[in-house]
Amino acid sequence: MYSQRDVQIMSQYLNFVPTIPDNKISHRCFSNTIDIGIMCFTKCNLACDFCCLNPQRRSTPNKHILDDYLNRIENILKTIKVPPEANIQLQGGELFADFVPDEYYDCLENFLHHLRTLLKKHGVVDIGVCCVTNLCYKKIDRAMLFCQNNNITLDTSYDFVGRFNKKYQHDLWMNNIEHLNNVYHYKPTISIVGHLANINEITNHNTFFKKMYSEYHLKIEPYDKFDDIEQYTTNQSQWIDFISFLIDHYPQTEPANFFINSFKSKTRIKQESCDLVGIDCLPDETWGACCDKYKNISKMMMRFSCWQCPHYQYCPIPCPSLCTNDVCTYQKIYNKVSDVLSNR
Repeated sequence: MYSQRDVQIMSQYLNFVPTIPDNKISHRCFSNTIDIGIMCFTKCNLACDFCCLNPQRRSTPNKHILDDYLNRIENILKTIKVPPEANIQLQGGELFADFVPDEYYDCLENFLHHLRTLLKKHGVVDIGVCCVTNLCYKKIDRAMLFCQNNNITLDTSYDFVGRFNKKYQHDLWMNNIEHLNNVYHYKPTISIVGHLANINEITNHNTFFKKMYSEYHLKIEPYDKFDDIEQYTTNQSQWIDFISFLIDHYPQTEPANFFINSFKSKTRIKQESCDLVGIDCLPDETWGACCDKYKNISKMMMRFSCWQCPHYQYCPIPCPSLCTNDVCTYQKIYNKVSDVLSNR
């Protein structure tokens, strides 16, 4: 049984807003930032073994989808209290694959202009745009120049297992990241999927991982268990052990550095939180919002009595999928950080 005070804390923390019933858009409310995910299309030049997208149902570049997205986003912005900051994530498929016609980028540039104008109209003053690319294409200059001209942060992705099915794909990635370094003097953040096979490579101190760690900012993200492929799926205990390993050996990777910095500063940082304020625009009819965030997060917080946790002050509250058992993933990780820092 929870006291009225507990419920008041819960309500203030989650800052509930009405849900819009749209199976292709989810919007949540959490912080001073709104996250807008734009999946432009789903056709890709790779076929990663662990990808959740059905390769037989990949959508192609279509400017009309972008117009539809603008209408959807505007309708949602009219119904919520819009935060002052916005992060726009552009993604595919592969947004810069060689099969994308040049004229599509004129449409995308026009879309971004109207989206920025729309957000400013609703009071957003700080707008960031980023894109994660697989770098497995020949038209690298087209990609970089488009990002430079439109103030887009270009990041890339890499996986040790399950990504490069042909040698030329890996060669393209290596050549292109070197091209970014030498020609544009640009070092992108490198994202790595935290699936089990990648985790095994990293925990065995893969030589190339150590090299990337010394030269780039690395971000390792949990593997979304859409297909529950045994070779790649991790359980809660394995993920906790892996983040603990990163804290010990590679503390500058995300999310290890996030947990260390938020623990030290005793300040809640949104970076690794469940993005409760967000608009997800998806072209594939089979996709929908990942879950009912309001209901699942409130249940999780009640179950763990989060406000009684010693880390509550700075914990951003994890995605409920990371806390499937009777153990809070973030509490375990923060306990690890506490132990490591106290022994230094």
